[in-house]
Amino acid sequence: MVRGRFVAGQLTFAYPGDLNTLTGGYIYDKQMVTQLRALGWQVDTLGLDQRFPMVSDQVRELTSQRLANVAPHHQLVIDGLALGALGEHARLIANKRAFIALVHHPLALESGLDADTAQALRHSEQRALSYAQGIIVSSPTTKQTLVDDFAVDPHKIVVIVPGTDQPTTLAKQTSRVSDATHRVQLLSVGAIVPRKGFDVLIDALAGLKHLNWHLTIVGDDQRAPQTSAALRQLIVQHGLEQRVSLTGTQAASELAEHYARVDVFVLASRYEGYGMAYTEALAWGLPVIGTNAGAGSDTLATAGAQTVPPDNTQALAQVLDDLIGNAGRRADMRLAALAYAKTLASWQDSGRRFADTLNQMHTR
Repeated sequence: MVRGRFVAGQLTFAYPGDLNTLTGGYIYDKQMVTQLRALGWQVDTLGLDQRFPMVSDQVRELTSQRLANVAPHHQLVIDGLALGALGEHARLIANKRAFIALVHHPLALESGLDADTAQALRHSEQRALSYAQGIIVSSPTTKQTLVDDFAVDPHKIVVIVPGTDQPTTLAKQTSRVSDATHRVQLLSVGAIVPRKGFDVLIDALAGLKHLNWHLTIVGDDQRAPQTSAALRQLIVQHGLEQRVSLTGTQAASELAEHYARVDVFVLASRYEGYGMAYTEALAWGLPVIGTNAGAGSDTLATAGAQTVPPDNTQALAQVLDDLIGNAGRRADMRLAALAYAKTLASWQDSGRRFADTLNQMHTR
């Protein structure tokens, strides 16, 4: 691999699509750019084809050539959503310059892929990562997955977890007195894609119509139109049109209003590379129901959260039944959530660690 004569504090950050996209991976990327600039770094952003990772071989080759030609005195970080799809084309970059991979979660572990596509993405990402000078991941779980399933040298990998903003206000305090007239407000946040498991959540809630609850789902409903249409059909099928609201994408200020007024956060994800929505909910003082898939168990290692196996409708329904009907339990989990949130890294902490890691990889 060719190693450039980098200038300290100068970086090009490459990612597919729009950096303002409201998903965990893009929020992480945007925060790292923001934090590095606040530390005095010169950071150039480089938007790549928005169709990644599902692009043609021609796009892969053209993208690799474009990345290889990034200013030679800049370090180069490439988001895994694009890099993992480059496969052997990443050799074109490595032959000309060093680069660092940023992996939020492996592409092959996205839900809804057929076996052949998943296998092709796994092989492609393994090849692309083999050419990286270093790899940054957002959780210990992702690191172990790359070591075990992608044959990556663990010494090449550094874990930098996402930061968590501490809100200036908190979610409303849960009364310990059960009130049969109180409608328990549930919140779920995430793009409506197969991996987020909203179908499992709706199926679980369908058996709890005797309880007083309302669910709000906040997230992009345009990324996977077929999944969104199927979810709406499922809601109608179960007769939950008056019990479930889908808001689509919302601005940060609007999302904050939801966090501030609800009682419980729930996300039945089939896999999380970290689970930023989980920690954000904990920081608001919300009891959290999640899954133990991917990094879920580690991210939700607190009495403020309960986890169930992914795709286990019955287990999810049991936990929901317990929390919806037990105000005292919700209050206890709220206190545990707030205490746990104080131990989480801030975005400033994560940004400083990101900068330190780049400097260390610079000298390898």
